[in-house]
Amino acid sequence: MKKKEVFDKIRVYFNNELPQFKSKIVSDTVQFIIKKDDYIGTIGIRCQSFGTLNLLSPNNDSITIFKLEDSFRNLLHDSIILRNGEDTLASWPNYYEIMKEIRDFRFTDIGALDDYLPKLKRYMEQLEQEFLIPFSDVNTIAKYIAQYPYEDHLKVLVGGQFPVPIMKKIFILKVGNQKDVCAEYNKGLKKTIDTYGLRYPEKADKVPILQESYAYFIERLEALGH
Repeated sequence: MKKKEVFDKIRVYFNNELPQFKSKIVSDTVQFIIKKDDYIGTIGIRCQSFGTLNLLSPNNDSITIFKLEDSFRNLLHDSIILRNGEDTLASWPNYYEIMKEIRDFRFTDIGALDDYLPKLKRYMEQLEQEFLIPFSDVNTIAKYIAQYPYEDHLKVLVGGQFPVPIMKKIFILKVGNQKDVCAEYNKGLKKTIDTYGLRYPEKADKVPILQESYAYFIERLEALGH
């Protein structure tokens, strides 16, 4: 069967069962999108084909909080602005526990989706209620990030490329009033940037730019108050 046949069946089902989600196809993934006044949530389901075998798995779930992202973008130096990503958060507590029932679903016949789609529906409903809605509040995200010390910061995924994701976490921690952890992340990022050339000698010429972008970010962050 073709991926289009699989995607068409999935989209028709959810148009009827969860009409609050709109869907679109991006490469090998069907994205279900729910848009509110202050945020947009995305839940992705990827389809891979291996001959007659098809494999469905969750992929690329995220939430973007509009005002938060706009405010954060204004703190970034021009030299790193293109390293920013729009996702405010792309990981959830207990995510792998929630998705284990629907992960890596293998099938060779389109009819097998009849049993799978209700499970996928429960998964999407759970994500909406337990994550998309509560995590549209910056204070909830800040408390989630604050559970992890700086050395474990990669356990929380946000959009962008180094050093922007860590800057975004620092910004969220500050806005979310997690002062102690914010200070820890601030200190950790500075050390990471200062020693960047030692860890990546071939990129040592990037250190002055990173240091400048860090100083620019911190100056504007502190000007916010809180």
